[in-house]
Amino acid sequence: MIRKDAKILEKDFLTEDVVKIVFEKPKEFLFEPGQFINIKIEKEGSYRMRAYSILSTPYEETLDICLKIIPNGWASESFREAKKDDEYTLIGPFGHFKLGEKEKEHVFISTGTGVVPFISMIKSYVKKGVKMTLIAGYKKEENIIYHDELKMLERDNDNFIYKPTITREDWVRLKGRVQKHLPDNLENKMFYICGLKEFVIETKELLLEKGVAEKDIKIERYN
Repeated sequence: MIRKDAKILEKDFLTEDVVKIVFEKPKEFLFEPGQFINIKIEKEGSYRMRAYSILSTPYEETLDICLKIIPNGWASESFREAKKDDEYTLIGPFGHFKLGEKEKEHVFISTGTGVVPFISMIKSYVKKGVKMTLIAGYKKEENIIYHDELKMLERDNDNFIYKPTITREDWVRLKGRVQKHLPDNLENKMFYICGLKEFVIETKELLLEKGVAEKDIKIERYN
């Protein structure tokens, strides 16, 4: 585990309320796709720690996160106002939300920015022949992040299936909640669920009801 101050190298709003923060990567910082870091957020003489899934892959030269801006949120307002060269203390990595048995097919299920750790996993393993499916739910098409990149990865790799779905408007691909688009055949698969607490609990319970073993379900939930 490393505890280091790191500067912001880039800041980019991917949507109206989702921002990508690119940090300089501390030396000797090693992590596995799916893990997270804690970031110290200081304000008005006090601080709080916030956990963020790592967006970048282990072989990239920067350490990237992606978060939803919540009005009046302690961390959100800090990152909304952050500028290039601002420093934050990074601590980590943490977490066991990592790829399991590689000979199985891996089904990633997310809503909103819950897709972030899966992007790191997919980009890290897609060229290694690992079978992966991403079912990512959003309210509207404008909320989707990394859509073009994921479409290209699906086009170029037979072992990756990309299934974005929208709940609040019509569009050309899937519609409805992610649970509606789970695979019919659940055998020899591992399921990974990431998103808000209620969504994660509901989806895990549904998979258990369908006969998926608890050992084949991994979860990462945001408060």
